[in-house]
Amino acid sequence: MNNRPQALWALNKLISGNYSSDCESDLFAACMTTNDHAIFRQLKFKTSCEPDWRVRSFLGCPRDKVEVHICDEAPIQFNVVLQIGMFQKRLGLDTTLGLYYAFVAEGRIWWFRFNIQEPTNGIWHAEIGLWQHSRPVRLNAVLLIEAHSQKQAVRATLPEALKIPLSLPDTKFLVPWTSTDGADCRDSLPPNNTWRISNEVGDWVTHNKTPYLDHEGTLHAKLEMTLL
Repeated sequence: MNNRPQALWALNKLISGNYSSDCESDLFAACMTTNDHAIFRQLKFKTSCEPDWRVRSFLGCPRDKVEVHICDEAPIQFNVVLQIGMFQKRLGLDTTLGLYYAFVAEGRIWWFRFNIQEPTNGIWHAEIGLWQHSRPVRLNAVLLIEAHSQKQAVRATLPEALKIPLSLPDTKFLVPWTSTDGADCRDSLPPNNTWRISNEVGDWVTHNKTPYLDHEGTLHAKLEMTLL
């Protein structure tokens, strides 16, 4: 993949991006091995990585921005920049699925989503986890959601960015929710492992004139992650 990306794009064009499950699994492994988020995004695994793409297409919403920026500092740090168009409208159309994203960083494939947990209390959560075959990890993370002025009512003083911690106790590891053979292991993990880190994002998600979306309804956020 590193040396011959043109061959990959030729294959992708030939099969119109319709990969078999085995081929998709091999491509995931290659993206983890090469730590290549850019190619991972360009491959556009719609079913696995963008399950709400039909809703987005129906609304005429451009593809969301998901960028990974590696920090040249110790310990291992990276930021994931998110720009999510029509944020409230898309959440309102699918409260079961929510919004789901995947990205490659530090030799792993991660998933991140906004969803309402079951059994539901009606509160939206932000969650992060690992895909199959990704190595277990300990981490501290925080989701920063920017505040914006609205065209109709410019605020003299904007509220500070929302800071939503997504961290683990010192003794816990984040692990994939599926085993290497694809079995669901969420209910059989040992006490020191967890398949997701979750936190409430607040009730601003349902407010009509929330300052945490820009005038076009786009959410601007950054996930700051530190591996321990």
